[in-house]
Amino acid sequence: MNNTSYRWLQYFKKYLILDNKSGRIQQLPSRKKVKHKNKVSAEVKQHRLEQKRIAEKLRREKIQNDPKAYENYCRNERVRNEKRKKEGKLKSIQELSEREKRARRIQQNLWKKTHGHDKKENKKLSENNKKLRTTINSLHKKLQRLNIKKSDSTSPKFKVDKILNGQNVNPEVRITLIFHEVMVRQLKSSYQNSKSSKFKQILGRAISGKIVKKYRRLSAIRKNIVPIISSRVDRSNKPLEYVKNTKSNQKFIQDQVISFYEENSKMIPDKKASIKMNGKQVTKRYMNATIKDLHSQFCSQSTYRVIYSTFAKLRPKYCIEPKVNNRNTCACFTHENFSLLIQAFHSHKLLTENTSYKILSSCLCDSISELCLSRKCDKSINHFKHELDLFIAHKYRITYQNNSMKKLTQSLQSNELGLLIDFSENYSSTNPEINKLYIMGDGPTTQYRNIKMFYLITQYLPQCYTQLEDITYNFSEAGHGKSSADRISGYIKKLADDQVKYGLDVTNFDSLLAILRNRVKSVYIDCVTEDEISNIDSILPSNFKPFIGTMKIHQYTWNKLQHNCILFNSLSCFDCSNKSPCIHFAMGKIDYSVNDTAGKINKRLIAKIKKSENSSPKLTKNLKCLEKDVAKDILGKNETISLRRSARIKKTDENQKQYIN
Repeated sequence: MNNTSYRWLQYFKKYLILDNKSGRIQQLPSRKKVKHKNKVSAEVKQHRLEQKRIAEKLRREKIQNDPKAYENYCRNERVRNEKRKKEGKLKSIQELSEREKRARRIQQNLWKKTHGHDKKENKKLSENNKKLRTTINSLHKKLQRLNIKKSDSTSPKFKVDKILNGQNVNPEVRITLIFHEVMVRQLKSSYQNSKSSKFKQILGRAISGKIVKKYRRLSAIRKNIVPIISSRVDRSNKPLEYVKNTKSNQKFIQDQVISFYEENSKMIPDKKASIKMNGKQVTKRYMNATIKDLHSQFCSQSTYRVIYSTFAKLRPKYCIEPKVNNRNTCACFTHENFSLLIQAFHSHKLLTENTSYKILSSCLCDSISELCLSRKCDKSINHFKHELDLFIAHKYRITYQNNSMKKLTQSLQSNELGLLIDFSENYSSTNPEINKLYIMGDGPTTQYRNIKMFYLITQYLPQCYTQLEDITYNFSEAGHGKSSADRISGYIKKLADDQVKYGLDVTNFDSLLAILRNRVKSVYIDCVTEDEISNIDSILPSNFKPFIGTMKIHQYTWNKLQHNCILFNSLSCFDCSNKSPCIHFAMGKIDYSVNDTAGKINKRLIAKIKKSENSSPKLTKNLKCLEKDVAKDILGKNETISLRRSARIKKTDENQKQYIN
């Protein structure tokens, strides 16, 4: 029998019954009825689908929470998408036909609508769930409180029956136990329901006397009735009085602090300098130091630790801080009455001036002249018109300079730096990429607006910072140069005044520097020595080239391409370049590459003065103005004196000399 026949034989054995002797088919097997599976309802299918979605969502969240698994998932998805693209199953929008494109757009719009609707529904459901969760939590809490009350709501009789446990006892014993439970329950309820600390203290002291201590029942009272009670038993005759809980040494420390204030203060020698305290007149006292210094001194001397806030609160009212302007003076009745009238008019906006000096200055050309004070001066007629013209020009320069500075600060680039400085301020370059420097400050003649500073800013500063290509220095209008840079100097002056009024002497610069470095921690303070000043003076050339009209300068500029040239402007201009003179406010320039002509101007001036000596002992008005302008512009305030001495003119009388003012 070959293999094929054998396989067929095995197949027929399953379905046929053969006769063992003859090998013939005896009968066919009875056909079994196949039971068809029951059809699944739509609700069951929907439920199974929902369960599958939830399981798939959990699986994705699990993958996203695991970085490695998420990375593998993304890699597999990319490979799968590439494979589907190659097979043509995943097509881009360009590869689809017009019919397929319309179908996909309809599907996307439908998805957006359903997704937005589901999102809104989920948001509403989440808000409702929050409210329901809050309601459920509150109900749980109420149920918990009710269970607690129910557990504690056993009556005294029930509790006594539970203690006796069915034993037969004397009725008096039962009544006594019930009375005990009733009293304990009542005292505990009174203590818990009361909101007064006084009542709680008195209740605790009333039930914790000597008898309780004798039989050692204080812990039982603390456990069953009053949870917080002092272990000290009050042995006084008045146990039902409220006693304020104070520290034993608090009064002693308070007396020590007050005594320390009095020891470190001095009495004011004035009978009117007194205040009323507790029905008594107490003389005021000036403290010798600040409260902070006194607190440090008290902590170093006393063994008790008192914080600063408590130390300040315990300061007596009659111990006050001294003031610089507190001094007794004898005032003039006429001056004071007139000043009070001016202040009253000023408060009602009838006058703009608020002092008598301002009133005289606005009405008179010279407030100390006899003719002006007697109202006989002819110059006072045109004084107001002259002052008005000066004020209008002054106001114009203020407005223009402020607007120019504002425009500059708003248009600074990343490679430009603006400095707002005041006298005695130091600055260092911390940004090496800065190549344009704009300086804004006031214009004092002795510090900034002079030929020495012109030379140092434009010739010495670029040597220190070689990356600078443009420098623009701007001066504010006279009297309007105060800025945030002046706050530091004001704070330092106030600090020095405070040290003086507390008796600390500031005798020289070194003592002032030591005080400032000790007191001022947030401001960098450095000292410029005489050697450093001498080194800077040695850099300056011997003969400066003058510029007539220095007091009218409000801006000067420098450029690296023309490093020996300085351009001067009457007002600040940021529209023109620094490489050429300004077309709006140009005043002139100084070129250090040309030979210095300062000596020639000085010689010409001296020659004119000598010529006027031979002709007339008086100087002409033009010569006076020329000498005055050159003196201010060339040499500054400090060198003007020597020029005035050289320009003396001797009169016929050798004892009298006339100076150029």
